[in-house]
Amino acid sequence: MKMVKIMMAGAMAMLLAACSTGPRVYTDADPAADFSRYRTFAFYESAGKSDEKYATLHGQRIEDAVSAALEARGYRVDINTPDILINYHLKTEEKTRTSPPVYYGGDY
Repeated sequence: MKMVKIMMAGAMAMLLAACSTGPRVYTDADPAADFSRYRTFAFYESAGKSDEKYATLHGQRIEDAVSAALEARGYRVDINTPDILINYHLKTEEKTRTSPPVYYGGDY
């Protein structure tokens, strides 16, 4: 009986792990663009700033991650005369997931 409970708990854990999903990321770039010509970047002034949901920690995390990735590739920030202007869009959905309680061992 104890072995059956352990196997059911393991199966439940595997099913829950398979249900998790990560964010969907879409990018777009001109395939004819020669990005080796560009050296500097900046964000559009209104990139994420005009919408309340971007003016939070999420917006700052996006800009920090993009900046870190570009700087790792040799680009540098230049807010006055950037070669590339970056904009982003974030869509969020609030979802609630429920599952039945799982009991381990013992008779209740």
